[in-house]
Amino acid sequence: MSSRGHFESELKNLLYNLRNNSKISAISDENPRTVADRARKTNVWLLTGIGLLKWNIESEAKILSLDDNPNLINTATKFIWNSTLTYPQRQKFENLAKHANMINRNIRQNIDDTHNRVAQMDTPQAGNNPLKNGFYNGTKFGNNGLDFLLPTGSLGNSGWLDDGTGL
Repeated sequence: MSSRGHFESELKNLLYNLRNNSKISAISDENPRTVADRARKTNVWLLTGIGLLKWNIESEAKILSLDDNPNLINTATKFIWNSTLTYPQRQKFENLAKHANMINRNIRQNIDDTHNRVAQMDTPQAGNNPLKNGFYNGTKFGNNGLDFLLPTGSLGNSGWLDDGTGL
């Protein structure tokens, strides 16, 4: 059999299994949080409806041991997207991708905000009197005579504030 004939045979096999296992519609019914988690774990930054369909086709191809041919998976994905799915079915995939992208965008924004806050923690705040300076900038322990507020043994090389590693 020629390589073209072999490719067509594999494509028919994959499409047959996808149609009979109803896997195409199953992924569009998934929870957006689950899809968003999977995207983050696989370092996918922007999901699309056709990309979600491709994930599904890749998993079926793996079951059939056809996952070593990216061209087969791409051809099957395009064929199903353009010729098999109805407009409402494609919209379900697009909406799922949109909601998962919003979840991941919010998570990335929260992580960025947290990193920015952490980076600013040791930035001194301006105050025009000692009370405000102490309130905004906290208290420095160890060198200003307030050591009695710390638990016994917390200073020096044996304490939890300084273990001698310099970290």
